[in-house]
Amino acid sequence: MGHSSSSQSKSTPKSPVFDEPPRDENTPARLVSLPRLLIVDPSHFIVDRSTITRSTLGLNTELCPIESPLFIEKTITEGVVSITITILSLSASDSYGDIRFGLLDSTVSFSSINNSLYFRFDRALGRSLLNSVAITSYNGCLKFTLPSSKHNPEWQFCHYALTEGDCVRMEVDMDSTPRKVQFFVNGKDGGSYVSGLPPSVKIGFSVSNFGLSFRIDRITQHEHPTPITPEMKEIRWN
Repeated sequence: MGHSSSSQSKSTPKSPVFDEPPRDENTPARLVSLPRLLIVDPSHFIVDRSTITRSTLGLNTELCPIESPLFIEKTITEGVVSITITILSLSASDSYGDIRFGLLDSTVSFSSINNSLYFRFDRALGRSLLNSVAITSYNGCLKFTLPSSKHNPEWQFCHYALTEGDCVRMEVDMDSTPRKVQFFVNGKDGGSYVSGLPPSVKIGFSVSNFGLSFRIDRITQHEHPTPITPEMKEIRWN
């Protein structure tokens, strides 16, 4: 009795969106070098291998920190992509500081911001940058400025405030209908997720105060997304 060829029964796998770093079974997988970055103002950041630190430059006339963004250059249009970072420093000074980790509609200009006076000098994911969402280190909530909120900044509980050493993973699922993004802290899922992502997005970060730093540990692609738990609240993009 004949057997059909297994090569014909399998679909051609998609090429990875990102190259996964080599794995060492005895140590956690870490990026040796970062993918190409788009930094709105390079003077605002110090990049050392896979660690990114906010510099002392970029303060306004009142010496208050200005939120400054950077993005991974490659646009995500397909696949289930997971990005893991570790929070390294949140205590650079006594003033307010925040690290935001999320994504932006890739068709939106990095300079497209909320027109209110308060956000005039600001470039914060999930607040002043339009069509973006991010988890914030300050309180662990999801902040967003989406069509569903009429581009007004809004927030929804996701996690509690982040601390130094926390491992944060963002999983972007571009293959499901609707497309989704969810965030995990130290392996635990959050209280909310975002659905209805646009067809192409860019991964981004914004950091407000000098000395705050994080490390990008892994960028990988998975065959299947992590299931959304029934308890999670849905935030709709549109």
